[in-house]
Amino acid sequence: MRLSLLGASCAFFLASAALAAPDANQLSMQATQAYEAKHYAEAAELFLAAAKAGDDKVDNTYNAACSYALAGKADEAERITTVRLDVD
Repeated sequence: MRLSLLGASCAFFLASAALAAPDANQLSMQATQAYEAKHYAEAAELFLAAAKAGDDKVDNTYNAACSYALAGKADEAERITTVRLDVD
């Protein structure tokens, strides 16, 4: 009985954690929506989060840099691009 309760509580925890954290694809879609709404700084952060979560890292990193540039944060855009180039 104790084992089945433990298993059920672990399953519940894992399911609720999955629901709480958006996946990389969701983050990328949210970033695109923020970009289209001209919320460039927010878009940049979401694109970076999507890249870190594993969704098409090159495109999301590039989109984050472009979004930062449009938000007037050229230093951040350059930093992201430089870090990305160092990795490749």
